[in-house]
Amino acid sequence: MQMNRMKKDKIRTLVVDDSLFFQDAIKFFFESHPEIKLLGVMETGEEALEFIEKEKPDLIILDVRMSGMDGPQTARLIRKKYPRIKIIICTIWSENEAATYAAEAGADDYFVKGEPLPYLLKKIRALFSC
Repeated sequence: MQMNRMKKDKIRTLVVDDSLFFQDAIKFFFESHPEIKLLGVMETGEEALEFIEKEKPDLIILDVRMSGMDGPQTARLIRKKYPRIKIIICTIWSENEAATYAAEAGADDYFVKGEPLPYLLKKIRALFSC
């Protein structure tokens, strides 16, 4: 007997960014997209690493510049310890700089702040094939 395939769970997401404006925008945006479950918003890489240990998110949206440990350094530590977690690096800089930071950090993709948030959602869906 064949069982029906269960619907994919929500994408458990952590946002790590010290911009209150970006935090608020992304919280509001994700509320209207049921495939995303926002687990939390952190301001530093150190906070994120503690949170990841407990919650094991599927996706981390990570700013390049933060106080303390920066985004690329945080991404490398996450990638080493939790290789299955997807990482999207965010920055206000150009697409070329964002792509460079993402590649150097071992991130799965990048997002340039200032682009429409539906573009970020498209990248998330591509990473999780949904």
